[in-house]
Amino acid sequence: MFNYRQSNVIEKNTFVDEFETQTNTAVQTREISSEEKEFNARIADNFDRIINYDSYVRNDAVKEREQTVNSFVSGVNYETSPSATTMQYKDMPKAEIYQDYRVETGYYTQTKVRPSAKIAVAVLTLIVAILSALVVLNTALLGNMNALIGSRLSEVERLEAEYASLTDELSDVSSDESIIDAATEIGMKG
Repeated sequence: MFNYRQSNVIEKNTFVDEFETQTNTAVQTREISSEEKEFNARIADNFDRIINYDSYVRNDAVKEREQTVNSFVSGVNYETSPSATTMQYKDMPKAEIYQDYRVETGYYTQTKVRPSAKIAVAVLTLIVAILSALVVLNTALLGNMNALIGSRLSEVERLEAEYASLTDELSDVSSDESIIDAATEIGMKG
């Protein structure tokens, strides 16, 4: 990798004459001031710090500040002493540390319900059963009534048709022409 800090930084401006061939070029060089060199060196140094962040050691002031904050928050320096939770397992074999310590216990639970609540539940159950029975009976009764009404309507329609035919026959028999014809058949002269 090119190290900017150790090289002489020279700014080059290249000018190409458009009317000539590409081989004729003029190079203008100028020496960069010390302020620009320092600025460019800082840029390169900062870039190296960003790219290689893990390889740079933190500043001592930052470490000291973190230790102060950690000790202030918990009163314990985390870098030198483990927590109480960790220490409770220090004498145990490694295989037993991950063992599940929940103990399965068998116990019987009993709930008590007041007698008034039992009676209320029984009454509500009885009311629901009665209402369900009434719904079933009413459905059956309505089905029977609909069938009965249907049969009665068909009988009424048949009787109305028979009445209409009998009315037509009566009007035919009671007309003057039919009376005269019937009288002449019997032997009456008119």
